[in-house]
Amino acid sequence: MTALVLCSALAVWLVASLPLAVPAARRSTHRG
Repeated sequence: MTALVLCSALAVWLVASLPLAVPAARRSTHRG
């Protein structure tokens, strides 16, 4: 049960951070 909660929380965190990480990656790639 605990593992399921941790996996769910991790998935939610990844989905939530993805839109924030993508623009940063694009900017760094554009600069480089």
